[in-house]
Amino acid sequence: MNIWRINCKPGEQILTQKDQFNFWLEKRFIGIGWSSAEGFDKVFIKNSNSKNQVQDVKDYIFQMHKKKGWKTQSFSTASNIFVDRMKIEDFVWVRCGNTYKLGKIVSECLYNFSSEIFDGDHQIGFYRKVEYLDRDFSESEVPGKIVASYRTRSTVQIVYDYKDMIATYCEACFTEKNIKISINNWNYFLHSDDIEEIIGLYLQIDKKLYIYTSTNKSSTAEIEFELVDINGNHFGVQVKSGETSLDAKNFEEISKRMKVYLFATNNDVKNINTNNINIEKIEVSDVTDFLKKYLNILPGRIKCWFV
Repeated sequence: MNIWRINCKPGEQILTQKDQFNFWLEKRFIGIGWSSAEGFDKVFIKNSNSKNQVQDVKDYIFQMHKKKGWKTQSFSTASNIFVDRMKIEDFVWVRCGNTYKLGKIVSECLYNFSSEIFDGDHQIGFYRKVEYLDRDFSESEVPGKIVASYRTRSTVQIVYDYKDMIATYCEACFTEKNIKISINNWNYFLHSDDIEEIIGLYLQIDKKLYIYTSTNKSSTAEIEFELVDINGNHFGVQVKSGETSLDAKNFEEISKRMKVYLFATNNDVKNINTNNINIEKIEVSDVTDFLKKYLNILPGRIKCWFV
């Protein structure tokens, strides 16, 4: 069982994203573009095997892209996922603004021949039927890896799951069961903003540092925010979530002005120079121990996953 996330893109040149989003929910499907507005699908025989028919359309559109000199990567990536890799019973997340919907795929890939199923304004080509959960999710209720996956502009992509944690959460939502995450796996599950919150608390309590709140999301890309100790010494921190690693070499210059703490949820901080005491890696295991000890001080939106 895989977890997917999809951008509600088709038809947004004609319709607003909200209109398209609501249309998906009303008709209970997800879709991608390359519709039959130009009538090219008339070359296909509709009573042929449906799976082969969809594959034939996919191949035809790919060749059409090449013939016209259009870029093919975006189409190939999205259509390969939609036609070949998605499976019935896979989970899919859809977003519009700060509203998220969770669905379960319930059909093979289909094609909107001659815009008979969905009208041309919606520009839907390939589609799959979806059972949507009758519930809106706010961002704080969505696993962090799902939220982070929307930072890229790709139409549709897989969200890699650690030990089926997200799949377990999705299934629990459908079955209305309470689900808790092992605190040992916090770094694989939480949203990037929540991870920054945790690291900020860790530095304040464990290192006796104090955050300058005005520097949160500082104009310098090198650090997330500045901190200060009781003697007026300045510190910075950089936090990366997901599979993004950090390279200590990139912080050599700023370390001449302040000590910098580096944290990556995958625990991969490269090129730490032991001779430079102004760059220090924060270990995931140290933060995990901190969370176990100080769970009661976490914001409710974080603590609820663990207790």
